[in-house]
Amino acid sequence: MHRTIQPVAVAALFSFGALAAPSALANDQVRQAADMLAGSWRNVEAVSDAEGGSTHIFMHIAPVGLIDLDDAFYVELARADATHEPYRQAIFQLYDHAGMLRLRTYEFRNVPGIAPTLVGLWTAPEAFPQLRSTDLIATLDVELEQAPGGGFRGSTPYPYPTGVGGAVNMTSAIDLTPARLVTTDRGYAADGSIAWGQNDEASYTFERTQPDIHARVLDGGLIIIDFKAPKDTPAAEDGADVTVAYKGWVQNLDAPVATGTLFDSTDRQGGRPFTFPLPGRLIDGWNKGIPGATVGTIRRLVIPPQMGYGERGAAGGQIPPNATLFFEVEILNVRKGGDAGAD
Repeated sequence: MHRTIQPVAVAALFSFGALAAPSALANDQVRQAADMLAGSWRNVEAVSDAEGGSTHIFMHIAPVGLIDLDDAFYVELARADATHEPYRQAIFQLYDHAGMLRLRTYEFRNVPGIAPTLVGLWTAPEAFPQLRSTDLIATLDVELEQAPGGGFRGSTPYPYPTGVGGAVNMTSAIDLTPARLVTTDRGYAADGSIAWGQNDEASYTFERTQPDIHARVLDGGLIIIDFKAPKDTPAAEDGADVTVAYKGWVQNLDAPVATGTLFDSTDRQGGRPFTFPLPGRLIDGWNKGIPGATVGTIRRLVIPPQMGYGERGAAGGQIPPNATLFFEVEILNVRKGGDAGAD
């Protein structure tokens, strides 16, 4: 038994204004709710995939430090069959509103903007950029109260505008315990009738899980995140020729609204995969970040400036001096010596 994912369910709670810092009145509740929210979650009931089968949804919530938003979290939702391609990235914030605990949701102001550089950073929140409230768009609040027996539950204090599925406004609700997170959305037509979310078609139940995706931090600050890592295929190693597809981004946090720039990719090279000897005439972040990756691996590299292009920058100014680089690399083939490798 599986279901088709609704375009508004879950997404509404993750669709997203500066806020005052939480007052002492709600601090204990903020801490309790933060401890319950943070971590990885998997939806209980699988959703349909493109091939007619089913897959689960993973939601990762990690506390991050932003410039003028306290108690903020980076949120990423992705299908289990495409963990490197999240379909929703957002920011949560817990704050006190007149003595009542609220959970506010934000979208990133630029699309795609900075979002592609953030993929997987729930595994390494220390690498998350210090964004500002002006980089975000607030979309809705959920007013929370402590539930009997522990946990929190609540709903939006009033309907919010929407244009999805024939609805003109919508409400969202959340029920949170240390082990379970349930979100429920409902849309209303102009005449006040329920346009969608009548029963449970817009309700999703997540259970806490232990992810098999983790960040590794090497000497020098290089961060490696493997979203997919086959164990029975040839591995890249010194002396091999490695063929990859890749994308590379930099962040621009000094712009009026923080953004990201795709400075190079396989597609920009005419779609031709890139083949290179390992080690080769590559930046240090690649020479140290590619070894060990097997054919079929999808790997994120967060490369600090000293392992990238340093003070000189590159790419005709697209990579500024002292830029951190964000690469997604898929290993297509490894040819070792006279070996034909693997396609």
